Amino acid sequence: MSGSRDVVVVGRADQLGLLRGAVAALAAASGQAVLVEGEPGIGKSALVDAALGAGGVEVLRAARDAHDGERLLERVEHAAELGPVAILFEDLHAVDEGLLGLWRRLAHAVGGAPVLLLGTRRPVPRRPTVDRLRREAAEGGGLVITLDQLSPDGVAELAAALTGARPGPDLLDHLEAAGGNPRYIRELIDAASGSGAMQTADGVAELKEPVPRPALAGPVAERIDFVRPRTLEALRGAALLETGFLVADLALITACTPVELVPVVDEAMAAGLIEPAGKLLRFRHPMIRQALYEATPPDQRVAQHQRAARVLTTSGAQPQRVARQLLAGAGPATEPWETQWLAEHAETLTRREPAMAARLFERAVVGLAAGDPRRELFEDLLADAEFRLFHFERAARIAGANAARSTEPDRLGRNTWLHGYSLLRLRRLDELLRALDSATARPETTPLWRTRYAALRAMAFVNFGRTEEARATARAALAAGQESGDATAIGYALHVLSVVAAEADQDRAAALELIERALTVVRADQELADLRVMLWTHRFGIGAELGGRIAELMDWARQMLVTAESTGTARLGRLRLHVAEVAFELGLWDEAEAGLGQVADHELTAPAKRYALLAQIAARRDEGERALRLSEAMRKAADASPDGAVGNACYFVLAARALRYERGGAWREAVDVLSQCLDPGAEKHNPLRYRLLPMLVRLALAVDDRETAQAAARAAAQDARQAPLVRRQAADLWCRGLIGGDPALVARAADLLRQAELRSVLGNALEDAAELLARAGEPERARETLLEALAAYDELGAAWDARRAASRLRARGVRIRSRVGGRRAVSGPEALTPTERRVAELVAEGCSNPDIAERLSLSRRTVESHVSRILAKLQVSSRTEVRARLPVDP
Repeated sequence: MSGSRDVVVVGRADQLGLLRGAVAALAAASGQAVLVEGEPGIGKSALVDAALGAGGVEVLRAARDAHDGERLLERVEHAAELGPVAILFEDLHAVDEGLLGLWRRLAHAVGGAPVLLLGTRRPVPRRPTVDRLRREAAEGGGLVITLDQLSPDGVAELAAALTGARPGPDLLDHLEAAGGNPRYIRELIDAASGSGAMQTADGVAELKEPVPRPALAGPVAERIDFVRPRTLEALRGAALLETGFLVADLALITACTPVELVPVVDEAMAAGLIEPAGKLLRFRHPMIRQALYEATPPDQRVAQHQRAARVLTTSGAQPQRVARQLLAGAGPATEPWETQWLAEHAETLTRREPAMAARLFERAVVGLAAGDPRRELFEDLLADAEFRLFHFERAARIAGANAARSTEPDRLGRNTWLHGYSLLRLRRLDELLRALDSATARPETTPLWRTRYAALRAMAFVNFGRTEEARATARAALAAGQESGDATAIGYALHVLSVVAAEADQDRAAALELIERALTVVRADQELADLRVMLWTHRFGIGAELGGRIAELMDWARQMLVTAESTGTARLGRLRLHVAEVAFELGLWDEAEAGLGQVADHELTAPAKRYALLAQIAARRDEGERALRLSEAMRKAADASPDGAVGNACYFVLAARALRYERGGAWREAVDVLSQCLDPGAEKHNPLRYRLLPMLVRLALAVDDRETAQAAARAAAQDARQAPLVRRQAADLWCRGLIGGDPALVARAADLLRQAELRSVLGNALEDAAELLARAGEPERARETLLEALAAYDELGAAWDARRAASRLRARGVRIRSRVGGRRAVSGPEALTPTERRVAELVAEGCSNPDIAERLSLSRRTVESHVSRILAKLQVSSRTEVRARLPVDP
């Protein structure tokens, strides 16, 4: 921390310029009245002090009464002789009527004198006489300067001034609670510094550990006591609700009618305490909400939460909203009505909010007798909730214990299945097989559950690469399931057989047929949502690899995402990753980034793939620092995985690593990385290696390693013969064209990629074709092909690819200005990607997220991610401000 607590004014260049201009105008005997207004702590006094401090004028401060009014009027009359003067009235919203009358008399006298009449005010409390002064100042040639919250850049600048160092990302996240209010920013920084949670290293101020919010009930609450008591009391009630709340909900918990709350809401909005957020209201500053919450005594707070929960149940509120109130108002025991309500909504809560559900189930079980059927319901759903939260250790332990004490066949079966599935996700095969053997031998186990256990056993075998055991076990489970008509056993058995057909037999047509059969069987069963998503994911992956009408496949996948989001399935993250993977190949990089931003590492078996995809997008868009951070995260994720990076993840990791080396000019190291896909058996462990081979050939030739280049070309030919898919055929043509210096072959590869709409690599093929044409002495054709490559890069925003292409062709005598600019702007309208710009335009039109999702064929969560990024880039806090920040088309 820097020791200075001097006046710090940042993010106010326009307002400070206006005020300093008014001070400078005094030299020409041009006086005027200026009002500076804004919420408490927003920086009114700091702005005035900064303007006057550099003006060289005398400053007189008006008292809180009018006893010195004649002295001030006399000073104004003699200003031409005595020199410029500024007369400052602070807190006009709180002064007496006599002092307001003095302001009005002075305002009429300053027009032709070197006198600046300055006043500061808050927008509330609303006083007609003060509002009149504001109108008179605006209509009489004066200035009204309104200070709003700081932009994200302004917050960072202020934090840097207060700490003496550049703020790190965690510190900036912490400061978001201040809502852009300089005073609250200062208090958060003081609290972090005082607690020892902040440190400065290498010129960066960062949080070294989580820091609790400072105790705000006193200092912040004192600064909002200017609102009426009735408004303050309603705000305390709003602080109990979620971040966003409805006026109707506030009416319920405050026992007011919506009509009675209209003036309350109007005053709170005028004071800058709350603001609209779509159809909801929210606190403008999270710190205000926290302060109001802390100001309520804990016992009273618990009682209010319990009352709010009860009231929300009567209004038909969504279960998760009631659950939040129940958790916040948790007492020593669960009330009988809470237990009954929880039993009625337990399954819905488990699907939609498993974390809240798990906490409520644990609390409710304590007060229930062993024979109460609700106890067993909560115990079973607790295991389910933990599984959905990816807490597989806890899920396995709870489900195993439930199964051990179960005698009812279905309860025993459900818990054994969940116990076994959790062990499968933990990759503990031996323990899983022992659990299934033990359950199968129990007399309570029915033939139906024995068949399902066989299907789960087949799932385990296929996941551990024991292909033939998986095939035989799945066939047996399928036959038994068909005999009994059990959709669960049939669906899982068909899924296992589809995986065997695709991976072991390399028969993707057979795999697709098996998937379609499975989907027909499980489509109507609500209990098999997880299996449906697994089948969708597999079908999508095979369809994407086969090529063809991949854009149509992408539309289908988006619809599957929308459906999957409503089910709460644990497989949702993996489906998002697959959709993002194909979006990346199609050149829909904005959509890919948005989807990947909604996936957490613990949802994935190979989180390194997520970071590898993001790193490639950042690198190709020339976002160097971000690409390096993502590459490092990818390395850590791969190192932490017990299997490292295998399967599809291997391709993405190798591609990202090689790209990092190539960007750094380390071509030899890039070749060494990519050469791993030529190792014996590599095609099995890296089934997408053919996508790497053209890059390997190009770089190997660049370092004069023709032997490696030829080996890569042979591998591409082998992969194309094995499965004549579009992308494999293109890779074979591309590699042969590079080896033989034949631009026609590479152009044919580009044609295949263009037809398949694989825009992420189309520009790369065209770039190589252009370089070969130039080398062959055809500069005009090379220029035309380069222009097409640059157009492809322009669509992607791939600035680094464009610079490389222009450099390569320049070396061959083909000069052309790159159509892709330098690094993308990080803020403002120019920072928006094409997809973000389209979403922003729809937001500006007033469309809701569901409307935008429907119009653009995106999932709601993807739209939410886009909107969040748009608000950050445009440096606005609400959707209503987006329109003003977008440039108007000519």
